[in-house]
Amino acid sequence: DFVAIETTAYKSRKDFLDKWKQILAATVEHLKPKQYDRLGVRYIDRMMGSEITDNIKKFIRPDALGILNGFSPDEIIHMLNQTLFKVEDAQLSARWGKLAPHSTFDPATLESKPEPSWVLDLDIFRDLKGQTEPLDIEKIMKDSKFYTERVYSFFRWVVTEEFLKYYGG
Repeated sequence: DFVAIETTAYKSRKDFLDKWKQILAATVEHLKPKQYDRLGVRYIDRMMGSEITDNIKKFIRPDALGILNGFSPDEIIHMLNQTLFKVEDAQLSARWGKLAPHSTFDPATLESKPEPSWVLDLDIFRDLKGQTEPLDIEKIMKDSKFYTERVYSFFRWVVTEEFLKYYGG
């Protein structure tokens, strides 16, 4: 009762959206759904090990680090922030912070790891709350593009230029 694309390997936002459109077209052609009730885009970024202890204060802007900014990364075991933003007719759920070893906030999408990690989880969505809309691929693609742009804007607010250079951006 849902269609999704999940990947850790895509070249660009355009590449991702092109693959999404292919999946939607195949779904319409073969399953012939007539309506939908939710649309969302989710990005999860994770840093681990020395990326946290050596670089967290260089990679993440102080506003996003919050209390982590005032302490050594080793002093805080677990800290998670969550904020829900209104973005036009959608909502952006942003969760970020340091996770303790062997912990997760969502076992369905984020596996626990044996070492500490810092996670940024951005999920933008429009839930029609029991209503439906006709399944129109062009509208879904327009909304999906808008959602990916908003998520990237938030991501760029969180990370620094040093983060982008370190990860090859």
